[in-house]
Amino acid sequence: MSKAKVIECDDDDKKTYKLLNIHLYMDTVSTLFQKATTNDDDSEKELTVSTENLIKWDIRVDDGKIKLEVFKKGKLISMRIENYHYPYKSDDDFRNNHKLIASSLFNNNDIVILTTFGILIYTFSENNKSSDNDKSSENGKSIFLNYLYFMKLENYSYGNSNNKYLIKKYKEYMKILQHYKRIFSKSTLPLPNYDSFRLDGWVSDVINNKSSLLKYGVELLKFAIKEHKLELIDDIYKKCMTYFKEYLMNNKSFLSIITSTMPLLDEYYPKYIIKYTSETNMIIDSSFYSTKNQNKNLNLYPFFQSPQIVNLLNLSYGQSTTINFIA
Repeated sequence: MSKAKVIECDDDDKKTYKLLNIHLYMDTVSTLFQKATTNDDDSEKELTVSTENLIKWDIRVDDGKIKLEVFKKGKLISMRIENYHYPYKSDDDFRNNHKLIASSLFNNNDIVILTTFGILIYTFSENNKSSDNDKSSENGKSIFLNYLYFMKLENYSYGNSNNKYLIKKYKEYMKILQHYKRIFSKSTLPLPNYDSFRLDGWVSDVINNKSSLLKYGVELLKFAIKEHKLELIDDIYKKCMTYFKEYLMNNKSFLSIITSTMPLLDEYYPKYIIKYTSETNMIIDSSFYSTKNQNKNLNLYPFFQSPQIVNLLNLSYGQSTTINFIA
């Protein structure tokens, strides 16, 4: 189980989209919720095996960490440790000791896990590259987090107790679980929610994977702006501009990540609007752009014929500015 990524770029990206069609994951997610409903105890839940390719996943969630190990023919071939910080109140104290509720395989290399802080979808890649062949991914890294949806399931409890307190806790857990089950009953995975982006490993994987950035970049940039994470804002902006400049005609979608957050940028960090205007105007005015535009069938690229003109009247700098949005 894995990759919740959608892409709209070049031919290689279209192949990725085929592989990562998020409709395919919903049956497995449904199976996961069924497991979460019927689990009686937590023994052996950490281990999930795929016999087809002799791939075995070992998953442990404890002490502020998710530890994932992948074995092939009994040999450890990859490991990832995910540090999380999702504290919750327990009695009069705060804890960060979450649990693994259930796991389910989508195929040999993809797995989805349900923890008390949410659903995570991981992919194992034997060639140490992300599935869309993004060379910017971390060297040597072969387990990628492709999806995260934050949940509040810290009341997780088993249904086989006679203790009144535990019975009450179990009923509360089941009520919340049914709420999330309804959210995931649609034909596609829901977009990651706000707190999903508090997991640093997830943010890193989104930024360093083209298809994930296209799919989740808008929400991630909104999160970065609202949380005033200046370094993250800058990283996302630079990634979007870099990917766009690599292939102007096909990678235009990366600019929409920036333009979709213009109102927030205007409110908190207007310098990025000025920066964006300057960079995109340079591209529009360049001889390279003009040549490429003239040599293409304009019916295929209507967005280049008449860029949307947007007038921002309330920039923090106190003046009206016209911006060419070519995304």
